[in-house]
Amino acid sequence: MATEQPDDETEGIGSDPESRSGRPWKLISAVSLAVVLAAIPLLALRDRSKEKRDDTSAIPQKTQPTPSGEPAQFYRGPNGERIMRGVSDPLNSPEKLEQYKAIRDQWMRNVELQLEGCNDQELRDVLSFLKDHHSLVKPVPQGSRILDVPKNPPYFSLAFLTENGHFNGEFWSRFRKNTSAIAFFDPTNRLLVINDRVPMTDIWKAIVVTHESRHAQRYTLKPYDWEDEQTFCYAELDAHLIQNRLIAHAGGERYKVALEAAVQRMSDEMRKNGLIPGEGFIFPDEVFYGEIEEIFGPSLSETERHLRRTHCGFDVIFHLVEISNEVPKAYKQKVRAIILRTIYKDEGLLPVRATGAKKP
Repeated sequence: MATEQPDDETEGIGSDPESRSGRPWKLISAVSLAVVLAAIPLLALRDRSKEKRDDTSAIPQKTQPTPSGEPAQFYRGPNGERIMRGVSDPLNSPEKLEQYKAIRDQWMRNVELQLEGCNDQELRDVLSFLKDHHSLVKPVPQGSRILDVPKNPPYFSLAFLTENGHFNGEFWSRFRKNTSAIAFFDPTNRLLVINDRVPMTDIWKAIVVTHESRHAQRYTLKPYDWEDEQTFCYAELDAHLIQNRLIAHAGGERYKVALEAAVQRMSDEMRKNGLIPGEGFIFPDEVFYGEIEEIFGPSLSETERHLRRTHCGFDVIFHLVEISNEVPKAYKQKVRAIILRTIYKDEGLLPVRATGAKKP
């Protein structure tokens, strides 16, 4: 089911719509420290630095001195690409280059395998876009160097952080420091970065890649102002709803039953505290998180465990909003976007400007 926009798009998500009874829709954040910590790895993926960056396909046009003081010279790589001598390049041999491409192929095959038997055409379109429109690039100190260009424009760049990569230079410093981030789409450079160094099950690798590929697909086909708060939140919601459909496909009937039970428990708990969907929210209980580990198998790292809790926690919250009779249909999408905004903003993790504010 394609995501829908609220009927009244003139209202910013910073303003709360009136319910049919005239009661204001006020979100009350009820996020505990433990829940925030569970959400941080996901939010780290959305790090969008405003620092100026080098062009991702930039190749030096002039010779530069090597560390020894001698002029640097270009030589041709195995695919005809220019490589500058005297610059650290973790993929400057044919063997390492083939290993790098094999990592790309493995991630692509994995997403395809996880979608076997799935009839969700929109999900399949995201995978097709990832496969057909990416340009594989390799990290170098100046930014990245193009290895191949897809036949079907427009395209975005795809890079992998690997165990044996050295990724020197200012451009890659933030990725070296944030070793727990699994994937990240950088709209400024139209660059999707995947971290191959964190242990994770195949299904959650596919889920993370689907989320970021959705961002790459939407921005590459029709660039938007991702630094605008409202636009950012709706784009983030869209990516979550897409990935939730892959979670549902992979989890099958067991996940459906666990999800519905978690939604009911959450609804009961909220009513005990005098809250209804749209006026407040809580996160699922530990029973649901334990069931997630049973359904999908044990997480392979603490990072994956946090991601599962974040992704599936949002899935429960969004389902509760969807089935709630108290939330008018025209506002369901808006309320879900506000929930995302509330969590991101309360923790200082909303890397955008308020809607209507001028660009710096």
